[in-house]
Amino acid sequence: MSIEVKFSDLIILPYSRENYDETFDCTDGDTMGLNEFYHDEALDYQDERLGITYVFNYDLKTVGYATIAMSKIVRDEIKRRFRLPIPQQDYPALLIGRLAVDNKWRKKYIGTNICKWCIGRAVSLSEEIGCRYVVLQTDEEHKFFYEKCGFSLFKEEPNRKGTIDYWYLYKIDI
Repeated sequence: MSIEVKFSDLIILPYSRENYDETFDCTDGDTMGLNEFYHDEALDYQDERLGITYVFNYDLKTVGYATIAMSKIVRDEIKRRFRLPIPQQDYPALLIGRLAVDNKWRKKYIGTNICKWCIGRAVSLSEEIGCRYVVLQTDEEHKFFYEKCGFSLFKEEPNRKGTIDYWYLYKIDI
């Protein structure tokens, strides 16, 4: 039986060299380079202001992380699926660029908690600067996780690896 880790038990910190956890390992089923990103690229992305990574710690260990950035959704990509009262060309969105959970900590609702935290950040942004959606790109293996978190598929497109990228969105309710 899996034990749920409560959101209140997680310590959330912006990723830094000081809180880097060399034992973090999310290689099981990692088809998107998430482990490599954490260990080799996340801090460079932050230095270039391409995205901010947050680590989620439990019991003094990094059990997961999420990288978020600003993005947009083009009206034509979603107009058939969603009622759009204001005819904008683009709608502001928060991008979940990466989200991963350490292999040893899976099936404990940590990924769900991280996903909900990202949605909460988007809600906060919607109240401060405007943000209408949360968007993300995933693969076949992980799309059902995001559907369980309330995301809706809005676009499928082939990638250079010869597989399909699935683009999902979550509409922030007002």
